[in-house]
Amino acid sequence: MGQRMRPQHLLCLYLLLSCGCIRTAVVKFWEPADVDVSNMDRIVVLGFSGDQGESVASSLSGQLWENDFYTVVNAEELDSQFQVVSFSEDAEPALNEILGPARAEGIDGVLVGDVIEYKCEDKQVRKTPFKPGQDTVPVEGAREKVIEPRDVTLREGTVTVAFRLVDVESGEVRAQNQVTHNFQALVDSGAQIPSQSEVLEQLTQQCLNDIVQMLTPHEVASQMQLAQCDMWTKGRREVKEGMLKAQSGEWDAAEQNWLAAVEKEAGNHAALFNLAVVADHRQEYDRAEKLAMQALRLQYKDCYAAGLESIRQHRQAADKANAQRDAQIAKIFDDEWH
Repeated sequence: MGQRMRPQHLLCLYLLLSCGCIRTAVVKFWEPADVDVSNMDRIVVLGFSGDQGESVASSLSGQLWENDFYTVVNAEELDSQFQVVSFSEDAEPALNEILGPARAEGIDGVLVGDVIEYKCEDKQVRKTPFKPGQDTVPVEGAREKVIEPRDVTLREGTVTVAFRLVDVESGEVRAQNQVTHNFQALVDSGAQIPSQSEVLEQLTQQCLNDIVQMLTPHEVASQMQLAQCDMWTKGRREVKEGMLKAQSGEWDAAEQNWLAAVEKEAGNHAALFNLAVVADHRQEYDRAEKLAMQALRLQYKDCYAAGLESIRQHRQAADKANAQRDAQIAKIFDDEWH
């Protein structure tokens, strides 16, 4: 006969089934630029100094153009005085010489920078610590197996990019930062790893993504906890099915499941909270807050309170991003009329 489940095991099972929030889904929301971008529409990216500086600057210019927040002006179409400017202090006079012609061209901001580090190399290292049967070699003639370190090939890559966004009108530095990304993997580990050139390309892209996010409003992803029903609640099956669909990004189908659960029982707080997560993902923040608060009034759960706080944070970030866009549009119209 099977053993009877002990009371403490039953309690643990009950807590797992009724804890409220154990699954998550990815929602998206907008965040503002990290820096002051007011009155900054037409910008030009000058060629960066350092290894692959021209290529990095060109890629950054393309990403800013794709982001569609700034009007990115091609430096090659401007006056010849727009030349490669070093990011070092020695370049300050050259940059100042460019600001005058930039004003004449109607440029609001000049982006300069330096590729400080751009390298990927393989090197031999002795891997430690050792475990029997792993990263060891047998010593010929030994009576017992002797564990010795094994030389392995380690691929390491680093890309570091520094940048500065200068306000053409005032000469003020609006943004100045440095970003670094690293890569490290064993070449002979048996796993597929990128080539050296692919590593450098990936690291450069990660650096550029960071820079674009600092300079522009951007969409980001966040994990939000979903709620599951208490054992005795009607609509428990629909809530569970909706959770699985939301996890795979099927938000419309998930919403239908949770609406069906509410139809079965109007007080299904788990379904109401999950509908708040749907509204949050769609950036319908009024509805999201209303549904989350409704769920909290029916049943207080820590994950409901945390979810409501996240919704409010998402809304606050989106409001700031929208304000930056509105100011940008207003500047464009103002420039056209004057």
